[in-house]
Amino acid sequence: MEYPTHAYRGCGDFSPCLTVTDANGCDSTYCSQLEIYFNGLVDVPNAFSPNRDGANDILYVRGLGVREIEFRVYNRWGELVFETFDIGIVCNDPSECMPLKGWDGTYKGKNQEMDVYIYTLKAIFQDGGQTDLRKGNVTLIR
Repeated sequence: MEYPTHAYRGCGDFSPCLTVTDANGCDSTYCSQLEIYFNGLVDVPNAFSPNRDGANDILYVRGLGVREIEFRVYNRWGELVFETFDIGIVCNDPSECMPLKGWDGTYKGKNQEMDVYIYTLKAIFQDGGQTDLRKGNVTLIR
């Protein structure tokens, strides 16, 4: 293999070694010490448009390395209109990660008005040591 790679699935200290063999059967080994630190990511879009056109119809929390979430959306009167604890599926490629549950812009079966909504988010990352607490707003566009 000309360009070997390896993906580490955890944090910590590692001692990878690479052994090569030339055409005459002679081996050479190189080892290195690695320290891998965890940096989880989580974010919420600032707008979405639940108009059933197939683009940005659902408001999802997106992240990498997230183990648990508490995501709540409130209207201008402080009424809870959406809540989920579902971070979705675990994946290695961010382009393939899709949460299973997001807000579709409805409350009690009715489309909500075009407006600015407030959210709170608590994310606990897979290493168990990092927590991200956020408050922000998201604009619902129809």
